[in-house]
Amino acid sequence: MEVTEEHVSTFIAIAGELIPKVRGYSGFVVDNFNQDVVRKLTAYSLGSMKGSDTTQPLDVVKGLYLYGRVGTGKTILLETVKLFTALYSTLDTFRIREASAVAREVLETGVSSWSDQQGLTKSVGYDDLGNEPLKIVRYGTQVMPMAMEICARYGTWQKNGVRTHFTSNFDLKWIEENYGKREASRLSDMCNIIELKSERDRRK
Repeated sequence: MEVTEEHVSTFIAIAGELIPKVRGYSGFVVDNFNQDVVRKLTAYSLGSMKGSDTTQPLDVVKGLYLYGRVGTGKTILLETVKLFTALYSTLDTFRIREASAVAREVLETGVSSWSDQQGLTKSVGYDDLGNEPLKIVRYGTQVMPMAMEICARYGTWQKNGVRTHFTSNFDLKWIEENYGKREASRLSDMCNIIELKSERDRRK
C-alpha cells in the first residue's frame, strides 16, 4: 500500500489527540526532530516500504526498538503504531505491556506468559525496557527476566516471523553493558533501531 498525506495526517492525529485523550497522556508534538520518523512509522504500520518519502525506510519484517530520553514520545508512538496497524493494515496487531510487569510475573510465577508456547505465537510490545528490575532472585536462583524474554522472542522471530517491539530510554550500548552482548545483538537483528531526539519534552 502506498503511503499518502492523509495516512500521515491520520497517524499524527492519533498520536497527538486520540491516544493522549484515551490514556490521559500529554499530546505528541511533531517537529523537525521527529517528522521523518513519523512518516517512516506511518509507512511501517501500513506494511509498506514505498511511498513514505523518506530515506532508509523501515523493514516491515522486523519489529521496532524506539529509544530516547524521557518525553520524546516513545510510548505514544508505539501505541499509535498498534492502533494504526489495526485500522489500516493486514499486518499482525499487538498488545503492549510494561517490562516491569514481566519482571513481576516471573518473580511470582517463574515464567512469562508472553514467552510461553502460546504467547510466542503473537506479536507483542514491551514498554520501558531497562526500567524493570534487571535481575531478580526466585527461590535462590538469580534470573534476568527481560534478557530471557529477548532471547525467546528472537527465536520466534527467526522461526515464525513473529515481530516484537520495544521502547526504552537506553541505546544498544547500554543494553550490551547491562543485559549482555547476545541480547544487544539479537535486538539489533530483529528490530528497526530508531532513536527519538528532542531539544525539549515533546509532549504538549
